[in-house]
Amino acid sequence: MAIAACSAPLAAQDFRIDTAIRGNGPRPDGGFFFRYLTPAIEGTTVVFRSKGIRNAINDSVWSLRLETGLFTQLASLDTAVPGGTGRFTSFESGPPLIRDGTVLFAGHDASTGVFTGGLYAVPATGGPIRKVVDHTTADPTGGGAFTAFSQAAPGGFSLSAGRVVFEASNAANQPGIYGAGTDGSDLVRLADGIHPVHPGSAFPVVFFANPAISGDNVAFWGRGTTDPGSGFNAIYTTRPAGPSGLLPDGSPAYQEILTSDTPLPGGPTTKFHTRIDVPSLQVDGATLYFKASDSVSGYSGIFSMPVGGGTIRKLVASDDSLPGLKKLDPGGSFAGCSAASGSVAFRAVDQDGQDALFIWANGGIRRVAGSGDMLNGQAVRSVETPGSASLSGDRLVFYAALIVTGPGQSDEGMFVAVPVTRPVVVNTVSNAASYAGGPIAPGELVAAFGDGMGPDLLAATTVDSSGRFPSSFAGTRIFVNGTPAPLIYASATHCGAVVPYSIGIGSTATLTVEHQGMTSNPVPLPVVAVAPGLFAMDSSGAGQGAILNQDGSLNGPENPAASGEVMVLFGTGAGLVNPPAVDGQVSAPGAFDPGIPVAVTLGGVAAKILYFGPAPGLVSGAFQLNITVPPGLPAGNTPVVVSLGASQSQPRLTAALR
Repeated sequence: MAIAACSAPLAAQDFRIDTAIRGNGPRPDGGFFFRYLTPAIEGTTVVFRSKGIRNAINDSVWSLRLETGLFTQLASLDTAVPGGTGRFTSFESGPPLIRDGTVLFAGHDASTGVFTGGLYAVPATGGPIRKVVDHTTADPTGGGAFTAFSQAAPGGFSLSAGRVVFEASNAANQPGIYGAGTDGSDLVRLADGIHPVHPGSAFPVVFFANPAISGDNVAFWGRGTTDPGSGFNAIYTTRPAGPSGLLPDGSPAYQEILTSDTPLPGGPTTKFHTRIDVPSLQVDGATLYFKASDSVSGYSGIFSMPVGGGTIRKLVASDDSLPGLKKLDPGGSFAGCSAASGSVAFRAVDQDGQDALFIWANGGIRRVAGSGDMLNGQAVRSVETPGSASLSGDRLVFYAALIVTGPGQSDEGMFVAVPVTRPVVVNTVSNAASYAGGPIAPGELVAAFGDGMGPDLLAATTVDSSGRFPSSFAGTRIFVNGTPAPLIYASATHCGAVVPYSIGIGSTATLTVEHQGMTSNPVPLPVVAVAPGLFAMDSSGAGQGAILNQDGSLNGPENPAASGEVMVLFGTGAGLVNPPAVDGQVSAPGAFDPGIPVAVTLGGVAAKILYFGPAPGLVSGAFQLNITVPPGLPAGNTPVVVSLGASQSQPRLTAALR
């Protein structure tokens, strides 16, 4: 089957979306591809379960080579079960996974017992199937044979570097997390209900689920006997251990790194209860990704943190705005995610029921496809939540339901999204306060306008570990004469940065923007000593200024300042000052000297300057002016102008007086 390209208006700027399978397409075994849920991908190989028109006829596990369109049936209802009874009877216990060329899937054999399931491994190219564990395998700590494996789809098992971690229950119906090789060797217990966490407390942790593995790092979820929406629940990570699940000193192999008593970034810090939602745990290298929500406020999102514990980072949350969606539904969004190579794929739903898939990477979020987008000439009805292995490198495989409007159309399809190279173009560069074009000055906050310069959704930077604004963020860097500039925010069409103080006055500088390794056209910009501009309330460079009154309130027509009162102005473009400023540093209070005369007028009348210096708490390059309103000025919107030597700020900015 050939892989066909199709377009999606909202996604086409950043992704090429190829059709892997059209709904109800013929299968090489004479059946039909139908309901191929939660596919997984590695490189150019996709694996999936096809339920068929009727499970009893067509249920099977497949791989697909995207570059050739070659399908390989890995297991079917005609396949003998290794180490089990008869042939497989179904593959219902979660979707297959692929890592390092090995496919892991769940299946049931022909035994007549209540539980007949197991986990099996097979090469992605086809070949002998190996049993990992099944209903005859004994719990390694003496709990009897396994009686159940997780039915979660996805989340019941995970695969990495030849190791499998899985959720199972022993003969005593005690749930636990276990690990083994893909050939069933080295079976170990990581945690189970027989050995609870916090055994001496009123609420011991006895239920465990959602194991995830990447290399040597394993994570899983645990809770007590009460509803995790109000009761204790936590995330655990493990260290290498022996068959008993204990370290050589007899201590547990796991560590508790996040609990329901931990507040979520961006959420309430009082009156909260954190619930880690499963199945959402993902481990990518040394980083853990997960969905969590606050049971009290309803706030939810996807977060990350080091597997060894540490700072929690918000990637996306229910109060964020996402391209193409209205206000998000906290309960319906972020139900699962897939992490690979530092990127995270997730599904979000708005309160109108519209949904879409997104990829978070380097602090930016890009929409892939969703409700209303066009795939194969049909509008998307909805998209499926990504599975734990739906993302591989920069490729995302996903299932979409389509709207049928004519004969011969399918109501579903499997698609692969691949990022495309988007040219980086800079059209104009202006003062970030006045939005006036022209020369730039050292330390000036500037705004670059163009296309392809950053993520679709504008993302604001925060200070890095050194306490400075970063020069690389969301895959974006801005260079002035080859020197990286501190970044304030980044988006595809609008980026903010600070001109490095080291550029030479009187020269012509060259500004370029780099995004995801692509470099823009060079923009020549003359360099002058100063280029003053004042910030406006609506960030337009005109109208009401971003001005504070004497009491710290915002100045405006409904809250004007009176004669003799203090007003605080904010601007940029003061150039080199004394004491010298530092690129990207957060400013502290303290007057500076630009080496040239400074003046402020209100309605053409000189105002007394009380303070001229850095704006405390803002990035170096933003200045603050405290002035006294001169007497005798009429009430209303009054022009305010700052002069640095012979250079003046924009003429259309006003302050409200009474």
